[in-house]
Amino acid sequence: MYPRVDKIETGKRIRSLMKVRGLKPTDVQDKLSLCCVQTVYKWMRGESIPSIDILYSLCALLRVNMDSLLVGNKEQIVLENMNRGL
Repeated sequence: MYPRVDKIETGKRIRSLMKVRGLKPTDVQDKLSLCCVQTVYKWMRGESIPSIDILYSLCALLRVNMDSLLVGNKEQIVLENMNRGL
């Protein structure tokens, strides 16, 4: 079976990673040059997922690969590494 993207779970991962990185929704908006902060809130609630160009930048900002963010295959390992500063 192929991995599937679950918007709700992806939103939870975005929220969790933002917390680990100490980022507020307005920080993400500013750093990604988004027109409104509501976009970030929609991602966090799982109402939508970033477009591929924004997703690439978001992953760089959160220091996580797309697979981990979208599907969560290695989420725990990534979070543990980020907490250790790796």
